[in-house]
Amino acid sequence: MPHVAKIGDVHARARNRAIKEHRRRNDCILPSRMRIVQLIDSLHPGGAERMAVNIANELAGRGIASHLIATREEGILKDTLSPKVSYLHANRQGKVGMNGIMRMRAFLKEQKITHIHAHSSSYLVGGILKLLLPEVKLIWHDHYGARVNSKASDYRGLRFLSRRFNSIIAVSEPLKKWSQRELNCDQVFYFANFVQSNDLKGNYRKTESDEVVKIVCLANLRPDKDHENLIRAFKICVESNQNIELSLIGKVANDDYSNKIEELINELDLNERIVIHGEQNNIQQLLHAYDIAILSSRSEGLPIALLEYGAAALPVVCTDVGQCKDVLNDCGIIVPSENSEALSVGLMTLVDNPDLRKTLAHQFIAQVLSNHGSDSYIRQLLPLYQ
Repeated sequence: MPHVAKIGDVHARARNRAIKEHRRRNDCILPSRMRIVQLIDSLHPGGAERMAVNIANELAGRGIASHLIATREEGILKDTLSPKVSYLHANRQGKVGMNGIMRMRAFLKEQKITHIHAHSSSYLVGGILKLLLPEVKLIWHDHYGARVNSKASDYRGLRFLSRRFNSIIAVSEPLKKWSQRELNCDQVFYFANFVQSNDLKGNYRKTESDEVVKIVCLANLRPDKDHENLIRAFKICVESNQNIELSLIGKVANDDYSNKIEELINELDLNERIVIHGEQNNIQQLLHAYDIAILSSRSEGLPIALLEYGAAALPVVCTDVGQCKDVLNDCGIIVPSENSEALSVGLMTLVDNPDLRKTLAHQFIAQVLSNHGSDSYIRQLLPLYQ
């Protein structure tokens, strides 16, 4: 819609002015001299983890010395790292993990790192490394949408360490406002997430009228993704249409929440309709097998899954949380969060209307191409590093 585009232009101009002021206050480093490390606690699939890998790959592809450290655990996203990205698994153990921190310090010194780009919970390690190597610039990237419902008293360590941040990147406007209000860093920016250009090759999958309509939810099994809401909505849909199936793709932690979801599937007699696939690689290839994509979250920042749906040319039903409504921009169906009835209505609207699915799929991939490509993202990011 026109008013959305105008608002986006205002945000972009304000961000550019703020970045110029940020560069004026800090010593400018030319891209050719930058040596940047992405810091992430694991490489299991998740939004923050995918962004860390995507940024590392995009920087390396532009000839910038790009590195990535997995501070605690490796994972299947390691296989998606470009060979041009220098990589370290620090294997940090325990609450602080000083042995792992010293391995990271040695790596940073050996590689002559100029910038640490710490994602989500890795701010703790980033802050400690900044204390050990004060000349290195530290950028914290906040991906956790539910943080907007918290106070800084819930994150005392984060608030203390935020004095060491050169800048903060938030993946939603509410997260940006939270950091400005609660943390001790003057330079806070909202950057919408992106998908890599080679992922933007989606072709709409046309389902014949007698085929099963295949629905996918790409989200790790954890409470903020609200799979319970999705499963109850899906049960309502099954009662009116037997020709649908649901796939859940994402990490299963085998904890109380995962067990609760599996028990609910059994309780509602949906075992033959819902398949839990666990974490997967090659997400874009997998998504092409589906007709409809859905997110049922009760909180979000800007979910990478939503952009991956667009890149795969999938029509989307999504709850109205974080930046989801802005990302869809009338190119999908938005429903209230924590409302199974509304979610089922949105889902059945797409199940029952193949032509609408096709229209929204084409509109959404165009939206993602226009607003969430890697080139525009890196053009915004490099001045912030400088």
